[in-house]
Amino acid sequence: MLKLMKICQMQLYEKLKEETGVDAVFESLLAFRHMHKTNFGCSDLYFIVILKPVSHNITMCKRELADCKWMKLTDYVDHEEVHETNKFFARCYLEGKANGTCIKMTSNKLQFKNFSKDQFIYHVITDRIPTITNSNDISKGSKSSSQL
Repeated sequence: MLKLMKICQMQLYEKLKEETGVDAVFESLLAFRHMHKTNFGCSDLYFIVILKPVSHNITMCKRELADCKWMKLTDYVDHEEVHETNKFFARCYLEGKANGTCIKMTSNKLQFKNFSKDQFIYHVITDRIPTITNSNDISKGSKSSSQL
């Protein structure tokens, strides 16, 4: 699973760079959607993540995109061509940002006797609840620049 997660993360960054020229880093998981019996009769998982841009100049790939620009999220939510599901995700982000809540990923080792395995824990962070850090210590969750 660790290898799969790293491959997905690299593909996400490569696709963003290829289509927009923008570099970004992972901030948090926002949401995911699950549907049964979609293409080819299979289930579908759709993950929405929050990325923080580390570059801001857009170089649009004309083969992949018809338009590409920075815009205010509130304008995106109000745009008539944005699907209601995507508007819902955007409103979730705005609500989480307003109240200091997000879903973070913590990686650490699950150890029990001779068993040891890397794991990813997705957990809600606010200024008020404790979190498990990479060092397996419990610490007060505080808002940092890497959070929403």
